Amino acid sequence: MVRYRNRLVSMNEDRIPAIINRRDKSLNTEAWNAQVKHILAYSDMTPECEQDYVDIDALTSRLKVLNRNIWLVNAQAMTKLEVFMEVLDRDMQQVLVKSNLGRCQRSLVMKVKCGVLPLIVETGRFKNVPRELRLCQICNEK
Repeated sequence: MVRYRNRLVSMNEDRIPAIINRRDKSLNTEAWNAQVKHILAYSDMTPECEQDYVDIDALTSRLKVLNRNIWLVNAQAMTKLEVFMEVLDRDMQQVLVKSNLGRCQRSLVMKVKCGVLPLIVETGRFKNVPRELRLCQICNEK
């Protein structure tokens, strides 16, 4: 929608899409213009002038940051499985499919991301080992 808005900004005012756009604005209809304004206001990228272009890449980056921050706040109230399922839908499939990992390596990565790899920090709590004593058996770090 923002790309289309940018095209309309540069379009000759005699063209039909520009005429329809002006008519929609004058009628204050809840058309796509209102949605674009809402997106730009949400991202704090409202142009100073109605005829200014909106940088699509900057807008995309800003919206990603805002949505990630909202997701991080919401993830605090989620269980580990809910967080994993949401992350899986968003990011993990693409990263693992594009990476050049063998079957065992992919399996280890997924176990770490799922929280089911038997790490001492996780398994030590079953044995009532204090958290500060749950050290890695290979490098002796927490």
